[in-house]
Amino acid sequence: MFRIGLIGLRASRPVLIRPLVRTPIVLPRISPFSTSRFFLQKGGNEVNKASEDDSKVSKESQNSSKSPENPENSSENPANNSESSISKKDPTFDQLPHISDPKAEALAKKNGYVPAKEWVRESFEMPRKDERRPHILKWKALDGHGPKLFAIAVILWIIWVAYMITGRGGNEGGETTMANNTFVKYKIVKKMKISDDVELIEFKGPERSMLQPKYAEYWDGHRMFSVHIRQPDVQVVRSYTPLPVYMMQDVDGKDPLVKIISWDTDYNGFCMIIKKYENGEVAKWIQSLPIGTDVDIRGPFIDAVVPEIPADSKPHRAPMEDMPSRIPADWKYLDVPKPDNLVFFAGGTGIASVLQSLLSTNPPRGCVDIHYSVRTRDEVPFERLLYFLQKLGRIRLFMYVDNENKFISGKDIPSPDVVNTEPNTDSKDYNSALEQAAAHKNDPKRQGPVYAFVCGPDGYVNYMAGPRTYDGQGPVKGLLGQKGWTNANVRKM
Repeated sequence: MFRIGLIGLRASRPVLIRPLVRTPIVLPRISPFSTSRFFLQKGGNEVNKASEDDSKVSKESQNSSKSPENPENSSENPANNSESSISKKDPTFDQLPHISDPKAEALAKKNGYVPAKEWVRESFEMPRKDERRPHILKWKALDGHGPKLFAIAVILWIIWVAYMITGRGGNEGGETTMANNTFVKYKIVKKMKISDDVELIEFKGPERSMLQPKYAEYWDGHRMFSVHIRQPDVQVVRSYTPLPVYMMQDVDGKDPLVKIISWDTDYNGFCMIIKKYENGEVAKWIQSLPIGTDVDIRGPFIDAVVPEIPADSKPHRAPMEDMPSRIPADWKYLDVPKPDNLVFFAGGTGIASVLQSLLSTNPPRGCVDIHYSVRTRDEVPFERLLYFLQKLGRIRLFMYVDNENKFISGKDIPSPDVVNTEPNTDSKDYNSALEQAAAHKNDPKRQGPVYAFVCGPDGYVNYMAGPRTYDGQGPVKGLLGQKGWTNANVRKM
């Protein structure tokens, strides 16, 4: 059985198909007006003719091949013998149409051809479109300049790092934290009215640079400091005491809640108590500023230092927190004497220095007596924090209110005590600072104050300890001088 497939032969000239088996075969000439096709069925027993004209062409081709006048088709020709032998084996071979073109016929007879028994269609898919990215042409202008560009990038990076480390930029003198020689821009972020003349204002400074100290390092309970605020219109500078607290705004529109700065975070802000006086230009100007205004501040300037005691060589006392129940008890060191007690005499906004020392890290170890003079109770700030400090046994508060006709006098002033040299004998362990304070609440052997600090307006300081001189503290007079206090144990602020 043989196989041959003829597909779409509509050309007006002979078409030669590459043989599968090398036996000469020619295809018929097909009229361009004929739309029929030839199909050889499986087994090779049946041939469908396209038209009567094609049948005649096939018969003429067969007769010409049998004519003795054609020497190419004689029995003496080997190619003719091969064709005859094939036609005897396969009766359908003689029925196949031949091409009358001698050149095409001669070309088909060059090699032997044996038709296949059945025709198998083969299909091919067109190749997919190349989805690869087009070749990116290099910018020839940069060829050879890679090392130079890399060096420039490194230099620019070094300049940027130096800029960030040194903190140059937004403030006068390039400072990003408080500096006592230049003014730094601090922004007013919150305000709370304490009384008609007193306001609590929160300031927030710029971010510090990496080489500058952390903000938390400024707050040391053994070192009280103040800052200067400049009024740019009249170029007047006034001193104010910052506090390590911030204000949390109430969602209901009530007064903000004052909270202590968490020492785990490097918060770059503080609050100040600003009281407006009749002739105080700077205080009036500060209270008139809206939220979001920048204020020039420089500092810190150390006002007073708590004298060192042997217990200061041990780990610091736990700082004050908004929840007293979380504060641990003080450690008991039996190898050092008990801490000495202190006394503060504060008038008006002068209580800010006392609060700064008590609310900062490393607060005083002993108990602090506070004698606070104020015009009305409405002007008392931070009543909640003062209450917590009393419950912890860290302060004893004595208040003198003018509108209640209660004033401080000589009988309220304690005499100075001597430095404590007795060893600590209390080795009991306590679960919290509240439990420890309750156990020592009625201690009969309580030591008196050893050092005194006077904070407030000039009139109050003069009344309590005598006037301050321009270049120093001046002699201790007033109520404290009458009780035996001297410059050795008194600090005017």
